[in-house]
Amino acid sequence: MNVRSLILGLLLFSVTGWSAVYSVGEYRKYKVPEDVPWENLLPGDAVEIHCRLLPYRSKWVMCVQGRKGLPITVRGVPNKDGSLPIIDGRDAKTRKTLNFWGEERPFPILDISRHTFTETC
Repeated sequence: MNVRSLILGLLLFSVTGWSAVYSVGEYRKYKVPEDVPWENLLPGDAVEIHCRLLPYRSKWVMCVQGRKGLPITVRGVPNKDGSLPIIDGRDAKTRKTLNFWGEERPFPILDISRHTFTETC
């Protein structure tokens, strides 16, 4: 390995860092979205919510932000039929460490298959 390759590798590492992928689904480390440590996400991290038969009854707060070139991404992962996950706010659960001012708020049903969210903080 020459010095130029080493410097290029170090530069790429410093830009990309250690981005994490949080995979949510029945046979995954995170079974439901509220299991994801939302409060600890870093720029470049991604949350992948896999489709399942029942809607996820979850809600969460994005209390962190990405930066230019390293967004925090939340995306639905389709099943083999192409169906995407549904997030349903009715009777939704919240991660205990996230501070909601009140649990009794109406939340709409979110069908990721029909929406693209590009909002920034």
